[in-house]
Parts: sequence; C-alpha cells; structure tokens
Amino acid sequence: MSNWLMMSIYLGIAVIFVVGIAIIAMRKEKGKQEYCFIFTTSMGLGWALCMVGYYASHSCSWSMRFYGYQLFFIALGTLGWFCYVIQFYGLSSYLPVRVVVALFAIPLWTGIVAVFPAFNRYLWRSLRVLQTTPAHIVKADAGPWFWVHFYYVLFLLVASLIIAIIQHHKIEQRFRFPSFLILLGSAITVMTTGIKVFVQPQANYATVGRALSVIILLGAMAKNKEMNLYFLAQENAFNCIDRVMFFLDHKKSIVTMNAAAAKWLELQEISYPKKTFLEIEEALDRAARRVEICEDEDEGKDYYLPNGEVYNLQDKCIYNEKEETMGYCIYITNETTNRKLVDELDQFSGMDGLTGLANRRFCNLEIERMIGEKQFPIGVIIGDVNDLKKANDELGHAQGDILLRVMGEAVIYSSPPKSVRCRIGGDEFMIVLPKATAEDCQEVVRSLRAFMQDNQGKYEFPLSMALGTALNDGSTGMETTIKIADGLMYADKEKIKAERNLSA
Repeated sequence: MSNWLMMSIYLGIAVIFVVGIAIIAMRKEKGKQEYCFIFTTSMGLGWALCMVGYYASHSCSWSMRFYGYQLFFIALGTLGWFCYVIQFYGLSSYLPVRVVVALFAIPLWTGIVAVFPAFNRYLWRSLRVLQTTPAHIVKADAGPWFWVHFYYVLFLLVASLIIAIIQHHKIEQRFRFPSFLILLGSAITVMTTGIKVFVQPQANYATVGRALSVIILLGAMAKNKEMNLYFLAQENAFNCIDRVMFFLDHKKSIVTMNAAAAKWLELQEISYPKKTFLEIEEALDRAARRVEICEDEDEGKDYYLPNGEVYNLQDKCIYNEKEETMGYCIYITNETTNRKLVDELDQFSGMDGLTGLANRRFCNLEIERMIGEKQFPIGVIIGDVNDLKKANDELGHAQGDILLRVMGEAVIYSSPPKSVRCRIGGDEFMIVLPKATAEDCQEVVRSLRAFMQDNQGKYEFPLSMALGTALNDGSTGMETTIKIADGLMYADKEKIKAERNLSA
C-alpha cells in the first residue's frame, strides 16, 4: 500500500478515537469507567497519530522515531483498557492504587527509550533499522526492551480477557449483553495483537483491532446502565445492611467489612486495622463486664458492655464447592432492647435466666408471704462466690458464667425443697428457710461446703463461696436480718482470704 493510503487509514482510525472521546466527554455525569475510557481512547489516538507521522515522513531519516513513539501509547492504552475492564466489573477494590502506579513503570520507560536516540539500541538492535520496513523491525531487529514492552502489553490484554470471561458467567443472564461486548472487545484486541507480532507483522491489525474495540466499548457503555445498577446494587447492598458484618479468610484475618462494621468499631473505640478478628474479640472481652454463651451454639454469644449495651456475635462458615471451609462471616447485632425485654420478663416470671434460680423480686415477694403467714423463725443464708472476677479475667467470661451456674446447682442441691433459693446479684446468692432453726441454717452451710469440696478440681476454676447466716424471730425487720447475714458473709470472706495467704 502507498504511504498516502496508509496515512488515510490511520487518520480514519484517529477520527474514530476522537469521536469516541467526544461522545463520552459530553456526558454530564462521568465516573471512573468514563475516565478510563477517555484515557485508553486518548492513548489510542496518540498511537494512530504516531503512525500517521511515520507514513507522512517515511522518506526522512528520523521517521522511525514515530514508530518508536507509538509503543509508549500502546502500553499506556493497554493499561487503560485493563483498568477499564476492572472498573466495568466493579472489581476496583481488588486493584490498589499502588499496583496501578507500579504498572505505569514499563510504559514510562518505553517512552524514555523511544524519545532518546541513545537508548534506541534497546528498542532496535542497529541503526540500519532506519532503512528497514516495520515487518523487518518486528521480526528481526526488535531490541530486548521491545519484547519486555510487548509481553507487558500481551499480559494485560490476556488478563483483561480472562477477567471478562470469569465475570461474564457470574452475571445474571438478562444483564450479560454489555459484558458480552466487553468480552468481544477483549478477544479482538488480544487476537489482533498476536497476529501483528507472530503471524503477519506487515499489516498493523492491532491498531484496527483497538479501533474496533473502542466502537464496541461505546456500544457497551450505551447499554450498561442496568448492568451498572446491578453491580452497584451488589456492592452497596453489603454496605446498606444495618447489621455489623465482617468477612474473614480461613485464618480469620479480616478480608472486608461493611460500613456498619467500620462505624461500630469506631463507637467501641477499637482501633482498626487488626491482623485477625481474634484481636477484636479480645478487645470486646476486655471491655465487656459480662459475656454469655447462648444456650443454642448457633446463636453465638452476648457481650454485656458497661454502658448497658448488649451485642450478640455469631460466626458462620463459608464453604467452597467441595464443602471445604474458605472463611467466615461474622454477624454482630445490637441486642440491648431484646435483652432488656428478656430481663423484664425474667423479673415478672421471677426467674434468673443464667442459673434458673428465683430472682430478687420473687425472693422479696416470698419473704413478704412468709412474714404474712408468720412462718417464723425465718432463716437467711447469704452466699458470695469467691474468685468470679479472676475467672472472668483469666479464663474468660464464658467460664465465669459456668462458675455461676455450678454455684446455682450447689444452692439447689444443698437446700431443702421448702426453701426459697435465689440469685440476688451478680455473684451473690440467698436461701430463705421458713420455720427454721439455727441448726437448719448450719446444715445448709455444711451441705454447700461439702458440695464444693466434692466437686473441686472438676472445673478450670476453684469452687469457693463465703457464707453468712441469720435468723429472724419476728421481733425485727427482715432488712436487719439480711444485713446481719451479709456482715457474717463478709467476715467469712476475709477468713478465707487469710487462710489462703497462710497456705501460700
């Protein structure tokens, strides 16, 4: 073909690029996709204009410089195409900015090598290349950097095609048409580039392929409003969920989290990023005044914070097609209102939810009933669990809850059926005996201590409870009797501490 004909072809290709840029530039609302398109098409325009310059000055000694300049635009245009495909499929979060910056290194060095004649030996092996044809350059005289540049371009193009193939099959059938166009454009670009270098270097099919790809991209962008909404819905749905969500890998390192999770971490004053989610759990353990494992293991565990809020944490395994664990999804929900309702129901039902004993409200009602029925003397036994804080701090709140449940069992086992057995505080228990004697009260105390002695060593924590007893014969108020029993209990606690110090 004559130089004039080739100039006309490349000018026509340049016009296609200019029209594509103008169409997208005139859009009122432009996002990252549009800017990636403008960038890659502008680089295509630079490529076409270099070829126009090459054929326009073909008889000049420096015409080959235009042939070298085009490589700079080819590399940058390919990087733009790769970034466009990433943006099109909503995968930008997987391509950090630092990676994109690093990918600019080869195109920029290609530009430097092309501009400065001293570096021409890296693009072309000898100066006689100035008198050769493009075919001869590609087949015989291409220098080492040319091949670095070429494989860089080929790698990005093939990567774009693979991404398009994988993502195309993940999209719902009705949204696939724009994706099909991207797939077609990627295939054409890879095919024409391969033909240019390996099959028929005399014809620059790669430029024509890039022009066709730009036309296809325009068609895809005209049809992808619904598909964009589809991707946005997928991306934003995660962030629109009110429930706090973390996704972890198989090592429990945090892969991603939604906006609610980031806000929740900020409210809890937990610094992020953390290496693993276990560090966040440990921070919660330290901050919580109590942690309870739900009766149903699938319901996770509750964290009772000092400010009165209660958070439920559940984790669900994520499996692959082979049913192997790939990672975990962590759900955290604010259960403050629900737990308050449960506590209120416990109050009205008269039961303590953790131990199954009566609660303080029910105990007070029973004491009033005994007084009304004059079931004097009324015996009162106050018990306070030793080492609960130590169990919580060293073994975890879950073990602390087990300790309280075991002590609840001890109270039930050691007291007669006619007694009222209740948990009146965090680690405080009370047994009320109608028509009791001092010996009856002491018998309960002996039975409690025997239970703890018999079961010592069965748990990770020691079983110990300070105890105090008192009798009310009706001559004083029950508040005074409870106060006396409470004082004796504290005296017993000090005695236990002193015995431990002596044995240590």
